[in-house]
Amino acid sequence: MATHDSDPWDSGHHIADDYWRSRYYLLAVRGYTLRDHFRPDKQPSQRNPPRPWPPNDVPDGIDARMPGGKLVLVRRLATDSQELSLLLKFSQPKMRSAPGNLCVPVLDTFEDPQNTSVTFVVTPFLFDPIQLSWRNVDDIMNYITRILEGLVFFHANDISDVLSSTNNVYSVVGFDASSILEAEGGNWNAVNPLGMLERPTATFFGNYIYYMRDTVPFYIVHLHYCKVETSVQGPNPSPLPAYRLAEHGNLPAQDPSSLAATRMTQGMKSDLRNLNRVVIGEQRGRVVENPTALGFLQELTDELGSSDPPDAVTALRRFRELHYSRSWLLRKLWPVQ
Repeated sequence: MATHDSDPWDSGHHIADDYWRSRYYLLAVRGYTLRDHFRPDKQPSQRNPPRPWPPNDVPDGIDARMPGGKLVLVRRLATDSQELSLLLKFSQPKMRSAPGNLCVPVLDTFEDPQNTSVTFVVTPFLFDPIQLSWRNVDDIMNYITRILEGLVFFHANDISDVLSSTNNVYSVVGFDASSILEAEGGNWNAVNPLGMLERPTATFFGNYIYYMRDTVPFYIVHLHYCKVETSVQGPNPSPLPAYRLAEHGNLPAQDPSSLAATRMTQGMKSDLRNLNRVVIGEQRGRVVENPTALGFLQELTDELGSSDPPDAVTALRRFRELHYSRSWLLRKLWPVQ
């Protein structure tokens, strides 16, 4: 377990429980309540409590509740860290409203009065997409499209290695469950941060997993390993394409073929390969009951997994074209799980 001063990302261990116990009341005053295990005036039931189910976790963070019960993640970052700078940059109102900005929103920041080299950052508590149930091919394709749009956004802003992952961070993409709980009358106080996100009661088909919704926001869990590209060759990067294909596969308002390709670096190529390996690969593994459902992506995924993948704008355009080349029946009614 990481000490107070060591970097949990380097050590591969979480910040020590005693550290969070020592900051319990500081966070409480700010409106963020840790689990009872971290109360200084209570004897913990066990020395090492279960951490959130791995995809819900980062080594420098801890789950907390706001008044009303909503879960958030409190992270301890170095005040002078690149990640903090990027999180604040992409959380500015102008950036926040930019299409494709999948940077997790910063809800609050404040320095540690006992150590000004530390800044606490509060973000939504994110869940792994594996905790959502896909209704059809459209759900899967829309999810992957959002991640591709995020890569276009980050690469346009000269940020790469967005989808880097390590053994102690199991997922690089997560979703905020707020819209799901609000739409289905869920209660944040009933959500267990240490386990799966489940319905309080099963559906007619005996399913406890929430279904994907178009309103569910997805974010990049962290920017710890991101690289700021300072010297790249090639044409200027394009901003995220302004087009959005409408419902039922209508033509885009802007012809995607008119979009310029982004310049490519090794970090950007790595993102496209990781998109294929981590994001698309995971979804193909989930449709085992109908492995042909995503078979039409094979040629593109082969290219994404190569040593010279297409840039994010090109991949997004081709992905959209493949998506809407499928009939309404195959997109909406073809079973995937």
